[in-house]
Amino acid sequence: MYKNYLKTAFRNLFRNKIYSVINLLGLSVGITCALLLYLYVQDEMSYDRHYAQSQQIYRYTTQWSFGGEIEHSTNSSGRLAWAVKQQFPEIENVLRVQSQGRQLVEHNQKFFNFYSFQYVDSTCFQFFDYQFVEGNPKNALKNPDQVVLTEKVAKKIFGKSRGVVGKTFLLNDRHTVKVTGVIADPTKNSHLRVNAFVSIATLDKDEATLDKWNSYGNCTTYLLLKEQTSVAQLAEQTSKWFHKVAVKDNDVKIATHLQPLTKVHLHSRAMVGEQHRGNIKQVYALLLIIVFVLLIAAINYINLATSRSLQRAKEVGIRKVMGSYRSQLVGQFLAESFLMVIASLILSLSLAELLLPSFNKLIIKDLFIHYQDVQFWVILTSFIVFMGLLSGFYPAFVLSSFRPVQVLKGKMLRQPGSTRLRKALVVFQFSISIVFIVGTLIVYQQLNFMRKQDLGFTKAQVIDFSLPKSLSKKALQLKQALLQNTNVLQVTATSTSLGRQDVATSSASFFYNNQNKKEVQTQVISVDEDYQKALQLKLKEGRWFSKQYKSDAERYVVINETMAKKIGAKDISKVKMVWGDSDKPFKILGVVKDFHQRSLHVSVNPMIMVLNNGDPRHLFIKAKGNALKSTMALVKQLHTQYEKKNALRAQFLDQYFDRQYRKDERQGKVFFMFSGMAIFIACLGLLGLAAFMVQQRTKEMGIRKVLGASAFNIIWLITKSFVGLIAIASLIAFPVGYYAMKQWLQGFAYQTTIHWSVFVLVGVVAVGIAVLTISWQALRAAAVNPVKVLKDE
Repeated sequence: MYKNYLKTAFRNLFRNKIYSVINLLGLSVGITCALLLYLYVQDEMSYDRHYAQSQQIYRYTTQWSFGGEIEHSTNSSGRLAWAVKQQFPEIENVLRVQSQGRQLVEHNQKFFNFYSFQYVDSTCFQFFDYQFVEGNPKNALKNPDQVVLTEKVAKKIFGKSRGVVGKTFLLNDRHTVKVTGVIADPTKNSHLRVNAFVSIATLDKDEATLDKWNSYGNCTTYLLLKEQTSVAQLAEQTSKWFHKVAVKDNDVKIATHLQPLTKVHLHSRAMVGEQHRGNIKQVYALLLIIVFVLLIAAINYINLATSRSLQRAKEVGIRKVMGSYRSQLVGQFLAESFLMVIASLILSLSLAELLLPSFNKLIIKDLFIHYQDVQFWVILTSFIVFMGLLSGFYPAFVLSSFRPVQVLKGKMLRQPGSTRLRKALVVFQFSISIVFIVGTLIVYQQLNFMRKQDLGFTKAQVIDFSLPKSLSKKALQLKQALLQNTNVLQVTATSTSLGRQDVATSSASFFYNNQNKKEVQTQVISVDEDYQKALQLKLKEGRWFSKQYKSDAERYVVINETMAKKIGAKDISKVKMVWGDSDKPFKILGVVKDFHQRSLHVSVNPMIMVLNNGDPRHLFIKAKGNALKSTMALVKQLHTQYEKKNALRAQFLDQYFDRQYRKDERQGKVFFMFSGMAIFIACLGLLGLAAFMVQQRTKEMGIRKVLGASAFNIIWLITKSFVGLIAIASLIAFPVGYYAMKQWLQGFAYQTTIHWSVFVLVGVVAVGIAVLTISWQALRAAAVNPVKVLKDE
């Protein structure tokens, strides 16, 4: 019986080649889209799940509430970890991780720069079970000046990754560290970027602040909980305990949370410095796209199968007369559906392999299909069953319901309900496709809005020269050397680049007329006298720092507009301020117009600017309009002259700032790609339905032409019903698209306006695509020779 099902299924598919090709293409493209998106979603959701104890590891996070501002942070006190372990028996172990930025390595008079050197406690490998190729994880980091390298870094420093345990190198011109282990290069699906692990005791010798409650820096605390621990209860207890022992300021409210390790990657974007992480909302959106793309592909099959029901009616009638049961007919039609799904799946796997390199380049990942993974084949089998039933059940139900007597007498009635369903499914298909188009346009509109938004400073023709510690002490010499070149217009020294997420913050207390205390959490950046002129910041009130007044560095600060609004003082000259751990009062020298220190995803924070506070870490170099490249060459020359060890880090400020939007640009490209595929699938279905309509109404077209209908009349007759359906789909899709993109725009502090013209454009495009799709079949109908089609009458 099953053999007969397959033979008949093959025969029917090859007999109707056009419809089979349309179905095969539609299903294949749909499944390919779903497969590519599934690989991306699977990768995003796999982060940090490969560690043996990942379900018991939690990251300690804090939520600060100060002066009306709320800040979520992963930073914690260096003293917290061991104190909390002693207090709560539910905690099996603790781990501190501190990243120190750029690291200088010297070995055999060769110098290397590395990032992602993580300073950690000796408990590190009880949390993260990396594969050791050399060394013992139990004692690898027990003492100061010990380091565990990845294979890649070991090979770069020593020229090999084996036989390096026991070797030493100089780290940051201060520590002679000993290699105690080498680990296999870590997988990329971990939130912790690692090139090496250094014993945190190495820092303890230089930074006693690790043992203080107020040493927040960039230290992250991880807890390994015992099994059966009530996480919610422990989180509540640790929060109360922390506030009691660590918070000395009654104006500061701190809530602490325990974040599961497996949620770090997708649930951290609201935290300071974590904006580069994944986005759980985006993952959910992609899952919805997977479902909708598969639905569009399945609807194509359903529509084409049911639209051809009249052609297959006699086949059903004869089978029933010959004794076929309805269950056997349902099995026959489901066999055709499963055969089509399996063929489409095979083609889809080939298409996915073909597209994966380009897709990986787009999303900056290294995805591949796990053919050896049992879970992959279980999901694939489930998918075949699901799609086979979804695509084939309704057509099988409709076709097997025909009555043989009526069919064989040629009196089978058209089923108006079936026609209405096909129209509804077309509307549904195009509604989803139009939502995708609306989303794509608004994503690109928002990106364009961010690029053209007034940032409050000038980023064009500016080079950001990053200074290592060894060069920051020579910043004044570098500045003077640069200004001697006629191509250099301005040079300014500062503590922070523009476009970085991790800007230094501090608490500040403001007093108006020596009373009315106001507490504000603020960003703090150190600048020099030329900062405002070099970046063309606009003064709203007061003045900027000046070399003429030595007291500017000792007694005054400049603030931004947002800070001025927070203070709420009418006369800023009467405001005094105390910030950080200092009791020294400062006065406000001036107010500058808000400028965007970070991307437009976040709003401008209150900010204070202090003069020459510590060694600068960046030089901003303003070049003449046609001299940007020659100025960069000058920077390289001076770097070589003044710095022999650290590699040059200099970039054009506009490019550095705009890279914050790369993830959004990639998201826009993904939207565009899959919107195009969704429209392509929907158009395939529309083409098939139009072809069927023309075939069914050939004689009608002949009669109309005999009665004087023009070619335009015939084309409009075919086209108008579909144009109406697309218009209905647009009316349904517009509010859905508007709401969905409004939600997406909530992720930006500064948003574009969704203008009505977007929907007009999308509606015109959707109708235009539909008309172009149908036009080929409509032209065929208009060109029909009435003599040929009416000769049998």
